[in-house]
Amino acid sequence: MFGRGSGGILRSPDHGGANAPAGKGFSVVYVGDFRVERDAIVRTVEEVRINARCGIPTGLLQATSVSNPNPHILPPVDRLVRRGLAQVVAGSALAYAQLAIVTMPDITFARRPTTPVRLMPERVVAVLDRPTPLDEIQSRHRRFQELFGTNIAWTAVGNDLQEVLRDAGLPMLGSVWAAFGEVRPGRRRDDATAAARPVIGCCPGRGRGHWPSDRAALHRLYDPGRFQVIVQGDLGDDEQLPQWRCLKPNQRAAGQIVSQLDAFVYYPDDRPEDLPATAIGMSLAAGIPVFLPPFLKPVFGPGPEYVPIERAADAVAQRIARKRRDSATDFSCEEAHLRRLGRLVALPRAADGAAQAPGRQAQHRPAARRACRRVLMVPTGGVGLGHLTRLLAIARKLPPDVEPVFLSFSPAVSAVREAGFFAEYVVPHHYAGVDARSYYPWLIDELTSAIDRYGTSCVVFDGNNPMNGLIEAAAPRDDVAMVWVRRGFWKCTQANEAALKKGRFFDLIVEPRDIAEEFDDGLTRMADDGARKVPPIRCLDSEEMLSRRDACAALKLDPDGVNLLLQLGSGTNRDIVPLIDAVVGEVSALPGFELANLEWMIGEYSTRLWPDVVSIRGFPVARYLAAFDIAVSAAGYNSFHELLCHGIPTIFVPNEAEEMDNQLARSLYAQEQGAALCLRGNEFRDGIGECLRALAVTEARRLLSMNALRLAQPNGAAEAAELIEGVCP
Repeated sequence: MFGRGSGGILRSPDHGGANAPAGKGFSVVYVGDFRVERDAIVRTVEEVRINARCGIPTGLLQATSVSNPNPHILPPVDRLVRRGLAQVVAGSALAYAQLAIVTMPDITFARRPTTPVRLMPERVVAVLDRPTPLDEIQSRHRRFQELFGTNIAWTAVGNDLQEVLRDAGLPMLGSVWAAFGEVRPGRRRDDATAAARPVIGCCPGRGRGHWPSDRAALHRLYDPGRFQVIVQGDLGDDEQLPQWRCLKPNQRAAGQIVSQLDAFVYYPDDRPEDLPATAIGMSLAAGIPVFLPPFLKPVFGPGPEYVPIERAADAVAQRIARKRRDSATDFSCEEAHLRRLGRLVALPRAADGAAQAPGRQAQHRPAARRACRRVLMVPTGGVGLGHLTRLLAIARKLPPDVEPVFLSFSPAVSAVREAGFFAEYVVPHHYAGVDARSYYPWLIDELTSAIDRYGTSCVVFDGNNPMNGLIEAAAPRDDVAMVWVRRGFWKCTQANEAALKKGRFFDLIVEPRDIAEEFDDGLTRMADDGARKVPPIRCLDSEEMLSRRDACAALKLDPDGVNLLLQLGSGTNRDIVPLIDAVVGEVSALPGFELANLEWMIGEYSTRLWPDVVSIRGFPVARYLAAFDIAVSAAGYNSFHELLCHGIPTIFVPNEAEEMDNQLARSLYAQEQGAALCLRGNEFRDGIGECLRALAVTEARRLLSMNALRLAQPNGAAEAAELIEGVCP
């Protein structure tokens, strides 16, 4: 993190950006106190990103304000420098700029700097973003003249502030400095879903003054019976409803929240000092309708819909039912920003050689784009391989321009590397013998470092409870999307409410369906958080499976015999030795049977305890399923769906440990459908022999296989990959 030195002056990073001016000066330098949480920072970050995409050399000059208890540069600004999108203008170094843009002029250089400001701009534009007394504006204008010379013009982000500047008699730019930014594609929701229960909300930031003081009016406006509600900001705990998705200020970037909305709805009682102008501009640019109280019309002018709060909910519902979104194809934030800068500076040539003339309306293209977007796959460490396997299945289906990198908490990371993907292993605290509280700050640093190190566009987490360290490292970043791959069948007896609420931090929740979902009574079944359902995710497609003869040859099994697959899990949280021993004893009495046991990559037991049993150690075992006539298996998500979807007659032995998913319900559903048998652990020793003797009959196996294939669904890995690619910036 840069910018922690005395005086708050930004320090140059060790590496320069690709657009660094190499001593020749900058096209644009933004001047402000980048420690202050205000909408001006959001606006500046968006503009710097456009500059970087268009090859415009950009600098940042830290100017300490009168008083600010925060000693650190805000993370979004810090990331601009770390990613090479902007370069620090050090206070002691001489720098030239065609244009200096003063953000937050009400506080910038409110006191005379203690060290010389050696920035020499050809012209200066001060952008007023909040109501400020006339005498303070005029005083600040004189200070800017002392520091930068006389070529200073003023503008504002709202029409009402433009009038204030005119009253001050200051030289003006002549037009409002519109705040906007690019909205990354969010959850793709069809029109029928949006019309049935649209998503509304806003992200104004800090201060109770952003919300209506009338509690009843607030709840009528954000009615969870009519709308899905996402709000970010300071609401008192007694104001919010449990059905709302509530975030603290700055927990998510404005563009990430806006991308999920069908309407942006913002209703303060009076004009607050710091309006969410950038988020409103983002919404309008993306064609998302904006609803505001009529008294804000002098601020924003045409574009939003101005409706009294008592009629706002009906107006929002009618507007979305009529037409979900306007077409925004005729507005490009990039073009608009370039036209604005083109009237103030001589823009550099783009990479294609086309000159960026002032006011240019033609087809501008960014100077450089990343050839590859990188996705950080983060499977949680479980007692099995389910989380890692699902992400591996999705990774195999991502398009060529999206590169997956794994940061695995599972020791089975070698399976990822063998599949051809880069992977790092992070040791979980319970394996490392480290106290969770001590582990937490280290985990945040490790995840933050990985996100930066790989130039991550998107973080994809698979697990039941997103790690707080992951959320703290990734959720506030406006350059990184977050996806949660969340399978169902959570037990209703588990206290999972806090985990489910973490869905508010994610741009997308992908929920792989479960064949047995009719028996799912867990929290995710009724969750109203916009999760996108896809068919059950399997590691391999049918065409990738080996034939019966090839699979048997690879495993050294007799293709003409009755081959039984035993996969009861890793043995991490239940004793599988007596279960295996019981199966081995029963199979030895069945003529023509041959037994193969899957040794889990993270398992604790070896088949060497049973010398007559074939040991399978490879991954994924699904590749060899055609070799088997019967399976005795745990009922975890992946095993359950692989076996049923490939029609393998199975005796499911659910792992009923408290921390597991509801494998018993899943197994009972398959048994009820005549697609499998179910034996609980306490029934196993007495019942396994009878079940195996029943399945020794060919007709019985054929019936189970037929019913299993009747329940089979297509592989959802490709659909999940498409959804993830859609939110990857």
